[in-house]
Amino acid sequence: MKSKLTSLLFSMLFLPVVLAGAKDTNNDTSDNNRTETVGKSSNSKEYETLSPEKKHFRIDLTIDGFLEDSQAKSLAYAVDHWQELKVLSAPIQGKEVKRGETLLRLNLERIRQEIQRLSNDLAMLDLNREILDTELELAESLAPMKQREIDRLETYAKEDLERFQKTDLPFQIKSSQMSLNRQEQYLSYSLEELNQLKKMYEADDLTEETEEIIIQRAQNDVDQAKFYVESARKNFKEFNEVLVPRSERSVMDAFRRENLSFEALRKIEPAQLKKQRLERKKLEEERKILVNRKKNLEKDLQAMSMKSPLDGRLYWGTFERGKWSGTAPFKSKLQKGGALKPHDPILTISPSKRMRARLNLPEKFLHELKPQTAGTLKFSTSPGVRIEAQVVSISETPVTPGIYDVTVEISFPKDFLLPSAGTSCSFSFTAYESKNALTLPESVLFKEEYEQEEMHVYVLNKKNEPKKRSVEVGRKSGKTFEILSGISKTTKILKEKPKT
Repeated sequence: MKSKLTSLLFSMLFLPVVLAGAKDTNNDTSDNNRTETVGKSSNSKEYETLSPEKKHFRIDLTIDGFLEDSQAKSLAYAVDHWQELKVLSAPIQGKEVKRGETLLRLNLERIRQEIQRLSNDLAMLDLNREILDTELELAESLAPMKQREIDRLETYAKEDLERFQKTDLPFQIKSSQMSLNRQEQYLSYSLEELNQLKKMYEADDLTEETEEIIIQRAQNDVDQAKFYVESARKNFKEFNEVLVPRSERSVMDAFRRENLSFEALRKIEPAQLKKQRLERKKLEEERKILVNRKKNLEKDLQAMSMKSPLDGRLYWGTFERGKWSGTAPFKSKLQKGGALKPHDPILTISPSKRMRARLNLPEKFLHELKPQTAGTLKFSTSPGVRIEAQVVSISETPVTPGIYDVTVEISFPKDFLLPSAGTSCSFSFTAYESKNALTLPESVLFKEEYEQEEMHVYVLNKKNEPKKRSVEVGRKSGKTFEILSGISKTTKILKEKPKT
């Protein structure tokens, strides 16, 4: 009796196992991803299996960025010709400002002094131009007269040379000759007179003292005449051999110098006139430069008054794709005596009425996101609130290495308190979705070293033996793969790779 009860109990325990083994061998129905243990016989090896699961498969992605005020205006001093921008009084960070309100005051003393100096220079230049105009007018009137005067002086020089050569020099030679002749004649007369006196007094036997005196005087006259003749001959010889050649050379040199001077004057006078005209033109150019410089500085002076272009909140610094620069880079600039640079944005006015998100899209997700993609936006100031949003545009080129710019329009609920510009945010969207996808866990998919592009699983054949089977996989979400082909829902998949 006891032996029968033992046999009956053993049969009741063993029967479900046999039935389960038969069910797995047929491989017709199973629960999703249910783990089962199967074997060919009591002596065969048992394997743990699971079945592919059909479910709603979705890939959600999140990208981060900042909130941007699309109406915000960054402000800078649009001055092009004045470099000295010294702060006199700085604005208050975060202050609410009105349109037309003065935001920042600069020290304008130096630029005003420069404008006044330019005004004085222009007044002096106008006086110089007036004087030069008068001188130029006079020079233009005198130019023909000066040319005629040069021609006349040149004619005089030629006439003087001709007169010297034909009249004056011959006359001087003749005069010198006549002077020599006169001295010689005077000597001749004196000798004749002395000889006559000597003959007359020699006839008398007795020479009186008076007669001796007369003869001595005549002798003295002869001696003096001889000296005069000698001197005249010396002067005549010196005149002809020295003075005449020198005079001829001097006159000819003077004539050549005058001719050269006349030639130079014929070139200099027109050049001087041309120079005056160029100086007049130069003054005009200098005046234009001064006028333009003054005009540009006056324009810069007007631009050095910074006023708010609209109502809103004032921020120190700038926003780059929604990210605020902060106040630190501007603390040394936006204080009394701080130095600013032209065209360097220093303030931003944010009305905070039309906000949008500017997001950073990693290049590995570039193919996942398209314009018009809808999603939800979450702000760091309200982490529990999600607001509907839609992608408007995606930049065609990266804004930084590996990052693309995404602009998202936000559908704020009515009476929603808008966050401030620069608030960090995150945009979540569905990159891929399949409502009835066949899936497997990553752990049952394998790759061979020589088949990196192909994945496979291990299944049980009709004899409950492991068999390698290639599968086509789709997208991956977490540790789950979508299976596109190669198995069905009823396929038994080994959880581990067989050792043989």
